Amino acid sequence: NVIPANVPTPPTAVIPTVSNGQISIRWRASQDNGSPILSYRVDLAPGGHSCEVTDLSFLGCTIPDLDNGVPYSLSVYATNAVGDSESASVVGTVTPRAIPNPVQSVVVSATAGKATVSWIPGFNGGTPIQSYRVVSTPGGTICTTNAPSTQCVIENLKNGSNYTFSVIAVNEAGSSQPALSTSTLIAGTPSAPV
Repeated sequence: NVIPANVPTPPTAVIPTVSNGQISIRWRASQDNGSPILSYRVDLAPGGHSCEVTDLSFLGCTIPDLDNGVPYSLSVYATNAVGDSESASVVGTVTPRAIPNPVQSVVVSATAGKATVSWIPGFNGGTPIQSYRVVSTPGGTICTTNAPSTQCVIENLKNGSNYTFSVIAVNEAGSSQPALSTSTLIAGTPSAPV
């Protein structure tokens, strides 16, 4: 009795890795069910993005030119001469992400010895902003606030001195480029010489 060949089993252990505008996918080989596997295909939706792997020495591919912040559903198939397997089991969606864009419109309101720094968030890079970090120059005093707050108060500044403040947004992918305020004079009576 000859058992007829069938389509392959679905690929297993699919591992997607997201980065800026792309998704890389790895998986484990399918069983060929009597007819050698010719290729694997990964499809992403929406957008009809895909990649095909015919060199079976490395089971993985990267799909570029994706939109950060868009959740993509993922399907992975194996193909032999009989046809395509069922899709690999992949739960949920995957979302490419990048570091946030710099914040905008940094505004400083100064009073004696302290400054309240506020800003407007930029694009979050496709994953929520976790926090913001404000650094004073000179001095390097740091104030950190958790999103969605867009204001931070830096204290212990020297009266009669000019400061600039940089604001950095942080998400899972990393830290934005700093956005700088204009130079701000800290009002109040200058500290007595020591």
